[in-house]
Amino acid sequence: MNACVNVPLHPATLAPPDAASRSLTIDACRGLAALLVYFSHTGTALVLPPFVLYGDSGVHLFFVLSGYLLYGPFARALLRSQPLPAVGSFYLRRWLRIWPPFAIALVVSAVARFLLHTKPPSVGLLVEHALFVTNYDFRPGIPAFYRINAVFWTLAVEFQFYLLLPLLALGARSFSASRPRWAAYLPVLLCLALGPCARSLEFAAWGGGMAPRFRTLPSFLDLFGWGMAASVLETELGRMLAAARRARAVLAGLGVALVIGVNDYRHAVGAGWLESSDARFTRLFPLLIGAGCAALVLALVCTDFGRIARALRRPVAAVGTVSYSLYLYHILVQQFLFRTLPLPNVQNFYLRGFVAGLIFLPLSLAVAGAAYWLVERPSLRWAHKLREQRTVRVPALSRPNSAMTSGPVPRRS
Repeated sequence: MNACVNVPLHPATLAPPDAASRSLTIDACRGLAALLVYFSHTGTALVLPPFVLYGDSGVHLFFVLSGYLLYGPFARALLRSQPLPAVGSFYLRRWLRIWPPFAIALVVSAVARFLLHTKPPSVGLLVEHALFVTNYDFRPGIPAFYRINAVFWTLAVEFQFYLLLPLLALGARSFSASRPRWAAYLPVLLCLALGPCARSLEFAAWGGGMAPRFRTLPSFLDLFGWGMAASVLETELGRMLAAARRARAVLAGLGVALVIGVNDYRHAVGAGWLESSDARFTRLFPLLIGAGCAALVLALVCTDFGRIARALRRPVAAVGTVSYSLYLYHILVQQFLFRTLPLPNVQNFYLRGFVAGLIFLPLSLAVAGAAYWLVERPSLRWAHKLREQRTVRVPALSRPNSAMTSGPVPRRS
């Protein structure tokens, strides 16, 4: 009679977290980014040097997440010498994801400005927003992308990145068809290099003053590039990171240190990340905080959380589900409540902003939830129907090796 022997598994054989767990983690990251931006607009910041975190760091996290999620399918196809995702279907899904909810929010924001008589937008400005080109309006005075809703400029940058990304992947495949790994990393390296260079050019062009210096897509490409780098590294090293708790801890620690460290330096020099007069700071700040956000994302998506951590993650992930709608409408809700609600007399500016944010949060989430169910969710369902789609007819060039196929399975974006 044979005895049953329990043989312990080697860590390298452990599977990475399943797709549902990774999707929940990504939603939690979205929720965290949205909450950071939300609280920043009530005047909240963590300023206890050397622990400093400004809420607009959520914008950097959003850009990194976009690069990570959207480049993933292209990175896997390039690494494995498989057909690339169909460009037309990619563009259509991205348009359905971002434009219908944005169009409704644009109309609501414009109507609110007319009703409140707070600088109603012109027809030309509405058209610029609808076409996602507002960041290229260089007329003097208040930047056009601030004149309807202060967050809309980031959506223009996002949409322009959507247009560029498939072209980068197609160019990399054509340029380095026989070297899959080089083809996957080439768009990443290009984005990381272009970001600081473009900011240097814009910094020189705008000269003095405190107006936002960086408006064009190239000046933000390194933020997207770090997310793209995380998607390639996850594909190649996902199983190893899932099995190596210490490596994940080091990666997460590095990410936190970079995010807090550059925010602390920002506080020390008194700089705004879009308006600083310090050329070195403006070149390096997005590059460093993008690296920190990407390290955190990579560590988190490769982690199979314990029961307590999963329970804590769910509420933030629920916010992440409606994060786009929260992003679109939170400023309108905050402006309305600032005008109508009496707030506690708190002397500390940042603490006062945090208290106001907590008071405003239930109504903000309710509005975001309603917008999600009425506008965003139907648009998402339409986009999801296009997931089963044709791919670009690019023949496989070589059999992928085991290292290239060892990463996690695809997740939803």
